[in-house]
Amino acid sequence: MFQRMFKPISIFFLVTVVLVVLFISPVAVHAQVTDPLLVILAFNDAVNAHDVNAALAFFADDAVATVGGPPPNVGKKEIRTWLEADIADNIHVDVKNYKVVGEKVTWIAKVSVDSFKPLGIDSIEGPAEAVVQGGKIKSFTY
Repeated sequence: MFQRMFKPISIFFLVTVVLVVLFISPVAVHAQVTDPLLVILAFNDAVNAHDVNAALAFFADDAVATVGGPPPNVGKKEIRTWLEADIADNIHVDVKNYKVVGEKVTWIAKVSVDSFKPLGIDSIEGPAEAVVQGGKIKSFTY
């Protein structure tokens, strides 16, 4: 009887500890994802949550991000600057039509930012592409 009484408490305790660890360290959890599609989905979630550090954690140190044409953002320092600017502009991204071939993920992204509104534009939509190696984005193009 003593074992029966404590077994549910032990399971509850274990589940509670796991949930606390997951909620305290979302960047570490995301950084462990290696499936290319899951990496891109988690990256998009981080961008929409306006979490620069979580979004940046998905990029390789030598990653290249080309957004809106040249010049590209090379390395984490330049990618951080790009992400900070988008987040300061209240970015929101809706995505659809994911396709994965090996390490390459393509999709359609609909992007809205505050700076579009004075121009009478709600959002822009276009193709996006990323190469994910070892759970890190090596290249990103929109």
